[in-house]
Amino acid sequence: MRNDSYNKKNGQLLVWGIYLSVGLIVALTCATIWDLFSQTEPLQIVRILADSFFMPGVFFLGFSLLGWMSRLGAYDIFGYSINGLFSMWKKESYFKATSYYDYKQKKDAERKPANKQMLYVGLIYAALGVIFTVVYLIME
Repeated sequence: MRNDSYNKKNGQLLVWGIYLSVGLIVALTCATIWDLFSQTEPLQIVRILADSFFMPGVFFLGFSLLGWMSRLGAYDIFGYSINGLFSMWKKESYFKATSYYDYKQKKDAERKPANKQMLYVGLIYAALGVIFTVVYLIME
């Protein structure tokens, strides 16, 4: 019988695998767009590899930054405003108006933990891009 820690470990490995696969697909797509596989000059190959690996790193770091800001509640005011805007046309919502403080307390209780895997995968791809950039600058 499998226990919860085994399932949690497999779930984490699956998340890591998905993020690394998506990053690799983005990197290969960028490399293909920039004609990596038809290049013969080593300097151009390293430049394309640097750009191709840095791109998913920036994407993952940007998305993890947005998630971190959301986790801190930076966007709660927008959700509260939209809910208030759409509830104006409902008769029963007029008497059930909640304050922003109550809305924020409710949202804080429902928050999920941070997505650290996305941050780490972004750092890995950005580090690969920086390494290829340094190699490019040394070869130049």
